[in-house]
Amino acid sequence: MRKNKIYISLFMVLFLLTANIASSFAEDPPDTFYLYSYPGDAKAYLEWTSFGTGATYEIRQYSPSGPGYQLIASELTQTFYTVTGLTNDGYPKIFVVIARNGNRSIDATTQVTPSANAPGTVQADSSNWNGSRNYSVTWNLWWGNNATSWQLFENGRSVASGNLTANTPNPQSGRVDFTNHAPGTYTYKVRLTNAFGISESNIFTVTVN
Repeated sequence: MRKNKIYISLFMVLFLLTANIASSFAEDPPDTFYLYSYPGDAKAYLEWTSFGTGATYEIRQYSPSGPGYQLIASELTQTFYTVTGLTNDGYPKIFVVIARNGNRSIDATTQVTPSANAPGTVQADSSNWNGSRNYSVTWNLWWGNNATSWQLFENGRSVASGNLTANTPNPQSGRVDFTNHAPGTYTYKVRLTNAFGISESNIFTVTVN
């Protein structure tokens, strides 16, 4: 019986040590939280910093004709969101993003004024249909206001950019080539910018074998 008690005690000590080590490596939510906004054509593009692993986010819009802030989206896990269906009336739209992680929460507020003069709709796609390590990402703006610069984002990070000559209503396009890209799964989007706002493409995924 004494041996059993010793074994149980050793097991409890190891269990507690393991739990303490795991908790020491757990990510605590940060003390700061930043929210960014960009105007689009009847849209507002919102981006914010992470509130730690496992955080969820809620978006509300202030309604001057209603009771305070109205819910737009909740239980989001990504750190970006596009609010559509806004009016290009010249008045700023006010948004708040609430971040929650465990028993902690934090929020940030921003305002953005949508503009009909922002770049038109941009469409993007990839030539990689078979997992090749060599492929290209292309984008096209067929109609709408032209942009003066472009960016390509890979997994949320800007990996290519350039300037454009605006000549509305002519179309604009671009291409980025990848050679011997490392295997993995990548998400892409293209952002076009002019003096009045931005336009972002669809987000699509490329798998490299």
